[in-house]
Amino acid sequence: ERELATASKHQAIAALKFLYAQVLPSIAVEADSFSRDCEAYQAPSVLTRAEISAVLARLSGIPRIVAMLLYGSGMRLSECLNLRIQDVNEREDTIYIRAAHGNDERVTLLPARIKTALVHHIRQTALVHQQDLLTPRGGWVALPTGITTQARSAGRHWLWQWVFPASRTHIHQPSQQCRRHHLSEHVIHLAVDEAAREAGITKQVSAHTLRHSFATHLLMHGSDMRSIQSLLGHKHLRTTTNYVRAAKLLRCRIRSPLDSFCDINGDSESE
Repeated sequence: ERELATASKHQAIAALKFLYAQVLPSIAVEADSFSRDCEAYQAPSVLTRAEISAVLARLSGIPRIVAMLLYGSGMRLSECLNLRIQDVNEREDTIYIRAAHGNDERVTLLPARIKTALVHHIRQTALVHQQDLLTPRGGWVALPTGITTQARSAGRHWLWQWVFPASRTHIHQPSQQCRRHHLSEHVIHLAVDEAAREAGITKQVSAHTLRHSFATHLLMHGSDMRSIQSLLGHKHLRTTTNYVRAAKLLRCRIRSPLDSFCDINGDSESE
């Protein structure tokens, strides 16, 4: 009735199973009472190459760089915005992604098409950091867990600065440091959504759709499943196989017999 997503339904079912198994074991409940087949599987929303091009053409500045990285590397938006300067390896054309949300650290691709723009952006970020260092107690960023105790001054070091810093600084109350956080995810979501609408794309599009499209397009071009799993940071291969159906839908589009006619605007076609 509430039209919840499949994942939300599965979470509720898991909670009910735990309740009757651990809290109310005396109450007999049939196993079939909690079916996980809530609804048919839905393939992830994926854009065609033409749609990707249309969206990117309507983006500019930092949102365009971020969007190109998401589609070109398969990163999650949160992973992209949490990148530090030292995570981008220009020589090896790789991006190091730190462990987050229970996922293991991994390495993904630094696309050649975005490299020049990204390097230029990082140079501009360096200028911002130099200005921050001139501010009283400025130039600081929050460090990953476990780093602070190893080097207390690391929070001002250039290598630990965000690749995509926020436009404003804030005062960290416990330390009174003038810190700069990374760019808000909301900024990118709004930019991608607006670009998709301007492009006339009617399907549901978000920043995460670019990651889905990355995986699906790799499958369509023959990349092996294990390599894609590694690039995406999936713990289980079955998660990666969700893109197989989306790839088949894009690859095997059946052509309408009407489109085989030479003149579809005329009335001279014989029966």
